[in-house]
Formats: sequence, structure tokens, C-alpha cells
Amino acid sequence: MSKFGERLKYLRKQSNVSQDDLAKRLGVTRSCVANYEQGTREPNFEDLERIADAFNVEIDYLVGKADETASVSANPLTEQEKLIIHVYRKDKHTREMIDHILRYYYFLNEVKHDA
Repeated sequence: MSKFGERLKYLRKQSNVSQDDLAKRLGVTRSCVANYEQGTREPNFEDLERIADAFNVEIDYLVGKADETASVSANPLTEQEKLIIHVYRKDKHTREMIDHILRYYYFLNEVKHDA
């Protein structure tokens, strides 16, 4: 198993995410995720970015170029932050729409912290 495959499987299991769920998030098949974990297939750069974002780690950590303790964030992304990243990456959305979503997100966080 490759270092990438080991780390992907570790992160997925630590997050209690099934291969099916991860595949849906990435827009790939479950067998693709299994192949990543077994080291029989390597992700393209876009998928590598999506995986890093999904688990809130650096790409260097995923590919074995960085130490786990230095790369894994203690504060995983919230579902809202993941949604914003997903929306931002979609070409069909305008910058104006993305700005609106971000303003709404920050507004909700302020309300939550003031309560």
C-alpha cells in the first residue's frame, strides 16, 4: 500500500466516512476510492485537492512529504466551510454569488457566537 493510500484510509476511518460517501463527495466511484487506498491508482491533482479539503489536511501530508503532526489540522472544516469550498470550485457560479454566500456564512457565525 502506498503512503497516500495508507493516509487516505486512515483519515477516512478516523472521520467515520465510508468509501461510498467519500466517492460521492469526490465525484468518483467507490472502486476508485478503494484503488486509491490499495495503491493501485493515484488521484489526479483536482481529486487530490478535493481529498485534502475533505479531511482538512495539506496535500504534502497526503502524499507522504510532511509529518502527520505538522500537517493535520486540529480544527476540521465545518460542513458549511466545505460547502463554500465546493461552491467556489464550480465554474458556473459567479464571484458575486460566492461573495453573497460568504457574507451569509459569516453573518450566521456572528449570530451563533453572540447567542
